[in-house]
Amino acid sequence: MNYVWCPRNSYNGQIERGQREVGEELDTFPAAVPIVSPEGKRRLGLVGERLSRRSRPCLGGRAAEEVFYTGRGRLAGYTQDRRIAALEQVEQMSADIIEREGIRTKRGVAAVWRRAVETWLLQEGIIAIEKGESVTPFPSILVS
Repeated sequence: MNYVWCPRNSYNGQIERGQREVGEELDTFPAAVPIVSPEGKRRLGLVGERLSRRSRPCLGGRAAEEVFYTGRGRLAGYTQDRRIAALEQVEQMSADIIEREGIRTKRGVAAVWRRAVETWLLQEGIIAIEKGESVTPFPSILVS
């Protein structure tokens, strides 16, 4: 199973959308039940479960919970030795890019590190990068 990650896309409003979902769920709380009460905490836990079990089009119709747990099993084979080796590979890739491109700024080094991690994840088949057709916070607007 490949995770799809699109780096450097325009911001698409997912944080606000998620906050709105939680807010809508909290609006259904009875006014007589404070969130800090034991009953409120129990209900709040149910909100989290309900949201993580909701199917999401961006996850191919699967729920976030399902994607999280299937992904964990796939990465379980990364023992401590494999993780150390992976880190060494990423560090070596970063060092090579920094030397080849003459990067000298902190920002440049951070960008090179992200490129090296992305490259390693691609090589290992952990992620697949797809370019979206359009990104807009307004679903009714089509960008061409």
